[in-house]
Amino acid sequence: MDSQRLKKIENTAKKIMSTALVEELSAEDLKLFRIVNIGWVKLSSDVSYLDVYVSAFENGDKLTKALALYADTLERKLFKELAIRRSPRIRFRYDDSGAISSQILEKINEL
Repeated sequence: MDSQRLKKIENTAKKIMSTALVEELSAEDLKLFRIVNIGWVKLSSDVSYLDVYVSAFENGDKLTKALALYADTLERKLFKELAIRRSPRIRFRYDDSGAISSQILEKINEL
């Protein structure tokens, strides 16, 4: 699949995932993580995997395991929305770039 088509699918998948997470996350999970953010998504070139990079305001270390429980439901929603032959498997990855940025900013402010 060409890179332009992959980018289009990635953008659409990110929108679908954002909406689906809001709909699917339980009240307990929302309370635990407070804010869940999808940083970006990366679709493999053979469309077999969709890596979803996420972060949370609190308890980020538990986030990917909690979201993995919703993967099957989210894959079904993704398959219904995307116009592709097969749905990619969703893998959640923790995006720690926000934490790293805040650490760098703290170090700069110390100078």
